[in-house]
Amino acid sequence: MGAQIGPRVDADLYEVPSSDLVKQVTQQVTGIRPEAASGHAFLKEAGFKSIQRLMLADANGGIVAGLCPGELMRDAQFLYSEHRAEVFVSAAEAGGWLVRPTPQIGFWQSPARQRLYLDPTIALGQYVELWEGPGWGRFGGYSLEDLKRSVWPMAKGAGARDGRG
Repeated sequence: MGAQIGPRVDADLYEVPSSDLVKQVTQQVTGIRPEAASGHAFLKEAGFKSIQRLMLADANGGIVAGLCPGELMRDAQFLYSEHRAEVFVSAAEAGGWLVRPTPQIGFWQSPARQRLYLDPTIALGQYVELWEGPGWGRFGGYSLEDLKRSVWPMAKGAGARDGRG
C-alpha cells in the first residue's frame, strides 16, 4: 500500500501502551517519568532534539521499543541538518534496530486515525538524502493547496506512491 489514512499496520502495538510496563521500564531505563495520558516518555526533558518520544509495548512477553525520529517539525529540522539522520540510521542499524522510512502528514497532536501515512518505495538511504537535501526546505505547516501544489509532487518525484499506482 502506498498511502493510507489512519494508523499504520504496527501502530496498534503502541496505541494503547501497557501502563505497568511503561511505569516500570520507562523510568528505570530513561530516568524520565512517563506522560500519564499517553504512557509514552517524552524525551525533550532529557535533552533529545530529534526524537519526541519513546514508546514501549509488550509483544508476547517481550518488550518492543519504538522511537519516532523527526516526528515533529522542529525534530525533523534538527535531525536532517548536519547529516545527523545518516549518523542516527547507522547507529540504529549497528545496534540491531529495524529502521524504515515512515513519513506521515498530520497536525499537532493529531490522533493516528487522522494522519496520512506514506509507504515510500525508495531505499532508506535515498529517503535520508531527500530530507537532508532538496526536501530540507519543505518542513513546516502547509495549507492543503500548498501540499497539493508543492510538497506532494516533490515527494512523488522522489519515489513516494499515492496508492493509485
